[in-house]
Amino acid sequence: MKQFEFSRSMKAAGIWVGGGLVGIVVLAAALFNLLKYFDAQQDIAAWVQAIGSVAAVLVAAWVASNQSAMALQLRRDMDSEALKKIVAIAKYAGKVSENLQIYVSLGDSERPHLERFFTSLQDCVFLLRSVDYMQIPIAEAALGWIELRHALQDEVAWLEKWLASPEFQGNEDDEPLGEANIRAARAVVRVLNSASGLMPELLATEEP
Repeated sequence: MKQFEFSRSMKAAGIWVGGGLVGIVVLAAALFNLLKYFDAQQDIAAWVQAIGSVAAVLVAAWVASNQSAMALQLRRDMDSEALKKIVAIAKYAGKVSENLQIYVSLGDSERPHLERFFTSLQDCVFLLRSVDYMQIPIAEAALGWIELRHALQDEVAWLEKWLASPEFQGNEDDEPLGEANIRAARAVVRVLNSASGLMPELLATEEP
């Protein structure tokens, strides 16, 4: 069974809390001895209340600061996870688009193969639509995401025409597909470049 490990922030919090408690105890002891020396034990209750008030304020300030730091880290983790999914989907969609263009340019246009590309592109468009624009933490990546979706939709439309009418072929008819493929490739690059600032480790370990 995996052993539970405290995070760095939790360890730091424990150190601060422990140190604060020790400091309060030491301060209280020193104050007690000081009041005893001046024969002012009757004021000890007021001093204890004052120390408690100061300690409460300090603890409240620390808790608020720690909660803000935890919320910020949580947001960063969520943004990182969202970017990982976006980059993975964009790479996959770009590879499907690229392979389709290569396949068509070679003149091999067997219907079963193009039907598989058609299904794959539809899946990609569905994935692209499933992610809300507002969920993408980087504006530039969001724009690339939209461009990629539109480019793939044009490729789907081209394949749909081809599958409905096998006579829909020829160099001139292939031009819209080539243009859509170029747009898709540029959109993928736009997504990857914009995400590289927040997640260079992922882009460095995966081929685009």
